Amino acid sequence: MSIKFVNLTNFVGMAFVYVPPCSFIMGSPELEEGRQSNEIQHEVILTMGFYIQTTLITQNHWMELNDENPSYFKMGDENKPVENISWNDCQGFIRKLNESEKAEWECACTAGRKTGFCFENDAEMLKEYAWFYGNSELKSHQVKGKRPNDWGLYDIHGNVWE
Repeated sequence: MSIKFVNLTNFVGMAFVYVPPCSFIMGSPELEEGRQSNEIQHEVILTMGFYIQTTLITQNHWMELNDENPSYFKMGDENKPVENISWNDCQGFIRKLNESEKAEWECACTAGRKTGFCFENDAEMLKEYAWFYGNSELKSHQVKGKRPNDWGLYDIHGNVWE
């Protein structure tokens, strides 16, 4: 059975692709010009896949989370890579990005709707989609016991406390 992984785009517009588990030779050949002594070739096996962004962080991406564009090479094209930043600046960007990624869960929960739920803003409908204090008898229930949202996600509004 082959698993197909989808490409992802986050709320800032950063696109990611899935890189499957693989093995490769890390390091540089001994005769490579500019080789450092710590670049000894050896096999590396990655047992887990991961997602990686398809491009460098652009000035647009940076400005989604920061008030100022630190780049020297702006010239009216914010689709260029952000530059003129430090390692600490990058760590701050990642921290802001991680804090903001909570929006992804909200989007998944509501299936992209502009309501507080994955259905119309009718609290009576909640019992069709979720186990909660009012109908759970204060215990968890088997998954998929209620209706999924429009994206096929079950128990997104309840069953256990997030």
